[in-house]
Amino acid sequence: MSRAEAIVDAALAHGDKRSIVYRQGAIDVLLFKIEGRRIHVPYRAGTVEFDAYFSGNDRGWQIWRRFNEGKTEAGKACHDVRRLEAKSTTLMSPQSPQ
Repeated sequence: MSRAEAIVDAALAHGDKRSIVYRQGAIDVLLFKIEGRRIHVPYRAGTVEFDAYFSGNDRGWQIWRRFNEGKTEAGKACHDVRRLEAKSTTLMSPQSPQ
């Protein structure tokens, strides 16, 4: 099982049951974000599967945002106060070269 599958399965473990097509749509978004795989829609527009797949894509984006909440693209917290304080004290130090 891939990391993307494990993340999606954990997110879908609660709430209403979802179809395999919905699950695959969510997994494909995470594979895109984690591994850079392009998303290829395997269903024709106007079909039930197409709708379920894109609903899964929407859920995949929600999972990705929630999974990375409070982090930057580099994977570091965007609100690390200690890091910001260290920078500001260094900049304000009278002994620092200007």
